[in-house]
Amino acid sequence: MATVTRNAGASMATVTRNAGASMDLEALDALVVRTARELYCKGSHSRTVSERARESVLSGDVLSALRWAEHEKGGSGAVLEDKRLLFKLKKQHFLELALAADGTEDLELALRYCREDLAPLALEAYPEAYDEFKSAMFAVVSAGYGLDKAEKLGAAEGRPSLAAALSLAMRKETGAREPDLLLLLRHLLLLRAKFANDDVGDEHLPLAEPTDGAFLLPVETPGASSQVFPESVVLPLRDAACVTSREATEALRHFGGDVESALESELLRVRLNEEEIGELIAEYATRRGLFSRDQSEFLWAEAAAGCPAIASALASWEDGTGRERAARDAAEAAAAGRSKEAEAVLDCAFPGLVARSPRLAFEIKRRELLGLMRGGKQQLQEALDIARGDLRDLVDRDPGLMSDLKRTMASLVFYNKGAGVSDDGEGEVEVARAIAEALGVGPPRLQSVLGDLLELQAKLLEADEILCLDKFERLVSTAASLRSKEAAEGDEGEPPEEVQRFEECTILTLMEFMSSTRARAIELLCQHDGNLEQCLETVFV
Repeated sequence: MATVTRNAGASMATVTRNAGASMDLEALDALVVRTARELYCKGSHSRTVSERARESVLSGDVLSALRWAEHEKGGSGAVLEDKRLLFKLKKQHFLELALAADGTEDLELALRYCREDLAPLALEAYPEAYDEFKSAMFAVVSAGYGLDKAEKLGAAEGRPSLAAALSLAMRKETGAREPDLLLLLRHLLLLRAKFANDDVGDEHLPLAEPTDGAFLLPVETPGASSQVFPESVVLPLRDAACVTSREATEALRHFGGDVESALESELLRVRLNEEEIGELIAEYATRRGLFSRDQSEFLWAEAAAGCPAIASALASWEDGTGRERAARDAAEAAAAGRSKEAEAVLDCAFPGLVARSPRLAFEIKRRELLGLMRGGKQQLQEALDIARGDLRDLVDRDPGLMSDLKRTMASLVFYNKGAGVSDDGEGEVEVARAIAEALGVGPPRLQSVLGDLLELQAKLLEADEILCLDKFERLVSTAASLRSKEAAEGDEGEPPEEVQRFEECTILTLMEFMSSTRARAIELLCQHDGNLEQCLETVFV
């Protein structure tokens, strides 16, 4: 699980602002790896079993659900020691038997189950159980074999809440928790469904089935049914889970006021299409080259055994037949400064791509330049030759690259002032982005989904359509971790007043020539004691 950030920000609007424009892909990489492990690898058994039990109840196969529950703790069936839950399940099975009956023999089988298994439990489960037992008996007897049998029995209507209650009880018994990424997706998809924003298209969103309805069985703790919570707790839960205030209060009562657990239980009402989730993870892992990373920490082969989409993507990656692998190898080579190797890989996989894409060629050569600068002063002249030759020629072909050239020259300025050039880990990402743009390929769907939905959430927060979400640490920390580094720097505001001692027109002029931020322009002016001519001279050396 992600480390909780207790001071993630005064408002989630700060956390998610500009999320749609850019994301911290390294943080998303880590989140995707963790999610794949929690969904498909060892240790995910408890969650898987609870989901299978839920699916069984929803399909009307209560006996299978009971078997899943019995096997959850090595055959002990600890979760079924709750007689209220056990009675509800057996009553549902009785109604399912009656619903499936198409003759007298089938109906007698259902009534025998009622007498032998359900009736004894009805006497001791809980005070209202016997009345519910009699109501079920009456429904079965009166339903007969008419066309309205299903309506009279109401078996289908009782499945969702019972399925959710069983799944939640099994999760609580084993300590299984939903992956952070899926909780965040559920929350964001609920917001989108509620506010129906046209800015977030349907074409790349994971399908979310309708909510399961009433999620929890009645609270039995003495006094809990009348417990009152302050609006400062109820209303944020209401907005985060898109439920009514009454439902939020009931969830808090069930969990003794634990707002985090209440939120998780409410969000689990949304049943994500897990097949599509697997496809999103597989596509992201392929496009970001995650199959070749962190093998000591995480074995994708294990995840592939539990997810067909990952299995297919991994097989393509290992065979070396995927276009994504060629792009990834080229990005790795370019980021390391091996421009000729990167170009050779791309020319083999995508003939002519580099030659017809000045922006891609520029990024590859720029990375070679930065690599030379990291090599020390002895290679500085060679780096300058690339800037004055290769990069300048590419700018002539595509004038839109001038801002990138200025940015590169600024790196040379900082190097000359002793700042050096560090490998910030973004080189591979930038080259990969340039390759994708040259190929006309957009970002991975998961990145688009999260970016669009987080941007929508930010707008709702800023417009006070939903309340601040800071009470929900898992939700806040997950969203905060995905926030782009650029957005984080932008939210830091203007530089301190003491360094803003330069004329405004000087700062604006340098910002324009450098195509840079105000903070970077002021930093450069500080290095040259406010002399604009010296700044411009160093930029365009």
